[in-house]
Amino acid sequence: MKKVIAVSLIVILSTLISFCTRVSSAETPTTDKDWEVLEWTPSEYAKVLKQYDISDKDIKTILRVLKCESNFRNISSEIIMENGEPEPSFGIAQIHLPSFPDVTKEQALNEEFSIHWTAKKWNEGFRNWSCY
Repeated sequence: MKKVIAVSLIVILSTLISFCTRVSSAETPTTDKDWEVLEWTPSEYAKVLKQYDISDKDIKTILRVLKCESNFRNISSEIIMENGEPEPSFGIAQIHLPSFPDVTKEQALNEEFSIHWTAKKWNEGFRNWSCY
């Protein structure tokens, strides 16, 4: 009986290992096109900003602004307005939705959208972050 249980456990474990190996290799990106940033870091943000021909000096400034605004956290604003409501700013760049009605809350909370939005706005001359 013990041998049957041991053999059964070995079969179950090998099946699980085989399954896990197939799943993890299927999820590994094979080309740059398949790559999706799973965890954004300041260096990942800097790579995107470079795509917009933003100078190294300005990239450092933008990263300091993002650190000050959200500490690179994808969050809702923690500022409470006089009416007791939270300020409607969201994401790593703390996009103030009433000021940008073309941006949705979901977009502002999407790190990839936010860093591209920030780069485009920077190139347009926008500098109206409270931390700038």
